[in-house]
Amino acid sequence: MRPEPAAGRRPAELLERAGELTAVAALVAAADAGRGGLLLAEAAAGLGKSALLDHAAALARDQGHLVLRARGHELERAFAWGVTRTLFERWASGDAQADLLTGPAAAARLVLGAAEEPGDLPASDAAFAILHGLYWLAVRLAERTPLLITVDDAQWVDGPSLRWLTFLLGRLTDLPIAVLVATRPGTGGEDGVLAQLAGDPDVRVCRLEPLGPDAVAELVRRRRPDAVDGFCRRCLELTGGNPLHLRELLAAIEAQPGGTDAEILAGGVALASRSLAHSVRRRLAALSPAAGRLARAVAVFDNDATLVLAAALAEVDPAAAPAAADELTHADLLRPGDPLEFIHPLVRTAVYHELLPRRRAQLHRRAAALLAEDGAAAESVSAHLLESLPAEDGEVVTALRASARRAFARGAPASAVRYLARALREPAPAAVRPELLAELGRAEGATGGQEAVAHLTEALELAGDARTRATLLLELSRLLHDRGRLDEACEACLRGRAELGGEGDELAAALEAGYLTSAMLSPQHAADAHRRTQAILDRPTRLDSPADRALTSKAMIMRLAAGGNRDELLTVARDLFAGGRLATEAGAGSQALWHTMGALSYCDDYPTAEHAFQLALADARRRGATIALAGAAVFRARQTLWTGPVAEAEHDARTAFDVWQSVGHMYVSAAGLCLVTALLEEDDPDQAETVLAAVEEHATPFGLFAAWRLAATGRVAARRGRDAEALRAFTACGQHLVEIGQRNPVMLSWRSEAALAALRLGRRDAAETLVGEELALAESFGAPRAIGVARRAAGLLSRGDRAIELLRSAAGLHAGCAAHLEHATTLVELGAAVRRAGRPAEARKTLRDALASAETLGAAHLARRAREELHLAGGRPPSRRDTTAELTPSESRVARLAADGRTNRQIADSLFITVKAVEWHLSNTYRKLRIHGRDEIAAALHASDDTP
Repeated sequence: MRPEPAAGRRPAELLERAGELTAVAALVAAADAGRGGLLLAEAAAGLGKSALLDHAAALARDQGHLVLRARGHELERAFAWGVTRTLFERWASGDAQADLLTGPAAAARLVLGAAEEPGDLPASDAAFAILHGLYWLAVRLAERTPLLITVDDAQWVDGPSLRWLTFLLGRLTDLPIAVLVATRPGTGGEDGVLAQLAGDPDVRVCRLEPLGPDAVAELVRRRRPDAVDGFCRRCLELTGGNPLHLRELLAAIEAQPGGTDAEILAGGVALASRSLAHSVRRRLAALSPAAGRLARAVAVFDNDATLVLAAALAEVDPAAAPAAADELTHADLLRPGDPLEFIHPLVRTAVYHELLPRRRAQLHRRAAALLAEDGAAAESVSAHLLESLPAEDGEVVTALRASARRAFARGAPASAVRYLARALREPAPAAVRPELLAELGRAEGATGGQEAVAHLTEALELAGDARTRATLLLELSRLLHDRGRLDEACEACLRGRAELGGEGDELAAALEAGYLTSAMLSPQHAADAHRRTQAILDRPTRLDSPADRALTSKAMIMRLAAGGNRDELLTVARDLFAGGRLATEAGAGSQALWHTMGALSYCDDYPTAEHAFQLALADARRRGATIALAGAAVFRARQTLWTGPVAEAEHDARTAFDVWQSVGHMYVSAAGLCLVTALLEEDDPDQAETVLAAVEEHATPFGLFAAWRLAATGRVAARRGRDAEALRAFTACGQHLVEIGQRNPVMLSWRSEAALAALRLGRRDAAETLVGEELALAESFGAPRAIGVARRAAGLLSRGDRAIELLRSAAGLHAGCAAHLEHATTLVELGAAVRRAGRPAEARKTLRDALASAETLGAAHLARRAREELHLAGGRPPSRRDTTAELTPSESRVARLAADGRTNRQIADSLFITVKAVEWHLSNTYRKLRIHGRDEIAAALHASDDTP
């Protein structure tokens, strides 16, 4: 019998691990102090990674932390979100679900079994929504008590779970969350995620080394107290200081008949040379046949088998199964308990590979059947089907397709590809093959796989009827569009319309909308697309039809971009919005809603647009649809940059920017332009340049996306006084827009911005040409804000009374449409023009109004200019009595939401920050406003709003 370790002895795997134990203690202590971090432990199999994680878990529990644990399994790498599900699944039911899985954490329901269907989110959107939801679930758990998350055998963790760990890493600062990940060296994980973690400067990496002579000697003498130094040294040589191998060697030696140390060591050499696998096989051979079969069954199940299931797979009598399991436990092969689990993954591998490949495949097929009968998760069943041999079994194809659909819907298209590729090899019945190829192509498209177009094309060739071909052509067009192959995408849509002939149903409308989507970005097709838009808008429209709404909205926004008539297009936008029905029925991610929000805002119907933003944001938060939330946020940010306050625009723009930057989305340039503009308004050009650099990392070379990026470049350059660079950027921006037929300055006033840069460079003729063109286009469309911007630019190019006349007209237009920030900007320019005309008293009044408005709206740069002009006009800026001016943008947002009566949890969910952050902002607000609690916030803010 093996001697028990003395009380207080450190486990074998933790001897000589002082540095690693110190790192673990520091990680747990930092989380206890509210500072999160991630520790990555790398070590070869058997060196003690799992023991280090066990120690961390015990340490954290002793300090009252919540500990969540999971480990990767070789068989379940295709089980999307499997490890995160293990970590969090206990929080997906009952009261915990109602309390935790709401607001920004709601999307976590999609992987925790609390919500079966994720709705119509694209795979990339679903993936990010789930990442975000799981992050917020972790945050909410950590708000109760510090949290330790341990993940063992990360080399076998599924890709989505690994990506969640990297997502979490970037957000751990100031959160009481410690993460400890263990993996084997040289294993990058799916898509190299583990290698990225190891190279991240915020990750501490511990690399466990083999044990040295002293530790090996201590372990040897725990089992053989009289062992001499030479014996201990020889054990070190034979095992390389690997604790697992040393344990196996000592167990094998103990099983040998007695003899001298020299004889025992000679036997040890032979035993060591036969490796761990030989040792395991030798022990199995000494057990009963039932125990051997049971061990092989557990190896096939990969550590997740109950005794009942393992016995059924092993064909062991249920009555004899407990005794067989006890034999394996006493032989130090299985851990005690049920489900059955090997003492180490290396032991499982040794038993598993004892089976011949064909026998392994047969057992996996049988294991899949047993799990299905037992009601196991579809992914658990499919994990075994992936390892089985093709057998022309239609039920296998059906099961794999079902798992693929679930994986795809949960934002894990790579897992879907594995399931579908295996189903294709079964092989699938001929009638199912076209559908299967289409599903495979769709999943490969979401992963960026090179075979996606080929598989969709093959499905198209096998399709038996015109309608199916048209449907596949629509999917193919979307895939080509996402790859930037715009002309081919247009041709696919046109082919699809031809397949349908004269039919005018939902599919036909979707194909037409798909054509416009790609054509509006393609110089080759843009002119044709714009020709089609008026005909679409003139025809009778069924606004209860999703495809018809999509087509109408696409035509509307394209007509608006080209010019059109503001009043006519505003009518279309209001009809589409239908008092909010569009948002309710189509949801926040609907392209029709996005186009409608844009049109309402561009047409200066700010109240209706704000209503649409609120509905879209509420829907996105409720569903955890983070990409959709980013879309609504950037539309609102753009409008708020015209109306103010600037802090609100910055918050919305940063929300969208952070989301889209995290996933490398091409719309990061739209959010980047808004964020850069807001930061410049707040007089922070350094931060604006930092954001611009991040936008350029995701540069898209064509169309709107390039135009947005170039506009941001121009604005930063103009603020820095680099006018030649600004002019080049604005001119290139305009070229991209004109190429795709976007001439309307309501979308981007690049001409007036380029004109002002040209004027500062002494190129007045070019400036006047640009402003003249913008003014004509703006007046033709008829939106007051854009006309006012163009007239303001014209005023700046003019002199004397003509300049004042134009600027006064611009100010009236901006005041009339409630574009408050534009109005304040125009007032500053008007005041300056009046001062230059020699009317200082009149100038001072205008500039005081401009200054008051700029300060109220948080436009620091504009306020500074107003003060400078006021000083030149002989005036003195009024003294500030507004204590809210001391609030940061974040504090101001939190304070206003608290004043509206929202709880800290509601504020946190609304702003996607932690409750702790809300409490911190409120504490600062009370101090700065000189009040004692949230009941006094509303009055303090109201007094500030009334301050002259």
